[in-house]
Amino acid sequence: MRPGKFPEPQCARNLWSELGGLDHKTQLLLIGDSAHAFPPDLGLGVNSALEDLELLAQEIAGSADWRTATRSYAEKRLPEAKALVRLVQTVFPEQYATRKWATRKWAAQFILTKLLHKIVPFWINKPAFLLTQNPDLLYSEIERVKLRTERNLNWIGGVGLGPIA
Repeated sequence: MRPGKFPEPQCARNLWSELGGLDHKTQLLLIGDSAHAFPPDLGLGVNSALEDLELLAQEIAGSADWRTATRSYAEKRLPEAKALVRLVQTVFPEQYATRKWATRKWAAQFILTKLLHKIVPFWINKPAFLLTQNPDLLYSEIERVKLRTERNLNWIGGVGLGPIA
């Protein structure tokens, strides 16, 4: 049996907008899957939707009016939604094991990164897949750390092993 294909992960261009005539009284605010949609990968969809709600509640509680709160939420959350969509495509791309060799390559890279992190934690971070499980990290932070670790792994590979990540 051939597996199906999920749609590409995607993110809205804007999370907040004013609609209508000159008074702009109607607002549109996107949260959860309406703001960032992707396959049921890694449990990040539900987690990120809950993070959306938490940030929105904080913005509403700390603001004098709805418009300011929703606009502030959108400005803070959009970069995180974009980083999340990029991470979902790269931290565990072979989770459905439809390509055996690609799955083995990913597993080898995961194990190598984890081992190198134990040896040189100041230079090689944990695999990004593990970082996504930490609720204290922003998706943009995870992405930044992931890219730094990949750059360092590629440097190591260029010195003696060939490209790693």
